[in-house]
Amino acid sequence: MWELLQSFTPARIVNVSSHVHRRFAPESGLDFGKLNDPNALGSMQCYGQSKLANILFTNELDKRYHEGKQIYANSLRPGVVDTKLIKERYISLPEEFVSSSITPDDGAITTLYCSTSPEIEEKLSNKIF
Repeated sequence: MWELLQSFTPARIVNVSSHVHRRFAPESGLDFGKLNDPNALGSMQCYGQSKLANILFTNELDKRYHEGKQIYANSLRPGVVDTKLIKERYISLPEEFVSSSITPDDGAITTLYCSTSPEIEEKLSNKIF
């Protein structure tokens, strides 16, 4: 896979995360043994840890593949996007978050920016947007 990605350089890796990692992932770090066990941590803690894992994974990719290889890795947090996840309350969020959610089109803007903007190659690698 890396060979294919390098053949299309400059290349982008964009991983979607969430602000939830700040509130629900423990300060002690990831607990891989409990990551998939909502009974051990609670569903929001599992979700927060998975989003923290996305950020850490992306940071490591950028560290390994950016320098000299023109592969740019960034994470993003699109905000609270009005999707089925929110509408049908698959996750529990305070009402102020739900009422201030953004449209899916607006939620895609940051992903599109990280995927296409020339600024990423110029100065913005290994960031969280």
